[in-house]
Amino acid sequence: MRRFGWTSLLALTLLCCKEKPLKPLEARQKDGMERMAEQMDTMKADPGTKARIAAASLAEGEQDRLPANLLRGLDDASGQNIDASQRSTLLFTRIDDDVWEKTCRDPKVRDETSGRSIPFAEKSQKIYERCDFARFQLVTREQALAANPGALAVAMVMYDILQRHDSLVDVEKKLLAVLVVDSAGWGTDPRPNPEEPQ
Repeated sequence: MRRFGWTSLLALTLLCCKEKPLKPLEARQKDGMERMAEQMDTMKADPGTKARIAAASLAEGEQDRLPANLLRGLDDASGQNIDASQRSTLLFTRIDDDVWEKTCRDPKVRDETSGRSIPFAEKSQKIYERCDFARFQLVTREQALAANPGALAVAMVMYDILQRHDSLVDVEKKLLAVLVVDSAGWGTDPRPNPEEPQ
């Protein structure tokens, strides 16, 4: 009888703590993202524009699939009149702690790189290396280090969620890579905050 109790408890624990499955990517969502990705292939755009379009396309295409906070961050960051540090903050702060901890191998790096006085290249390097984002093989190390740190973090979190749920398709990989690579065009370093100690 006792053995049955422990086995049942273990089974219940495994059931309750398992991640909720993702809703399948609907054909219309996938088609919309594919059309946008194809248009971006031939588009001549200012640096950073394709990253904003990729962010908007992912925010719309992944509705009801990925955490709402991530999608709100992408939607907010796709706006035109936002500077690089605001985009980074909008994206980074929308990653829930539990989601970040599943993706990043050293989750403390987020707090350690949150200051505005730290150059983007240094933030991106620490995030890329300490979270071990190379394991995803989404972009090269050089591309990751040139990226906006918020875009890098959100793209890797989304990639990880989709991959963990065996739900990652080619168009998502492409849009996530564009988000990372072209986010370098959003600007490199934040404006210093005169009230923050250097």
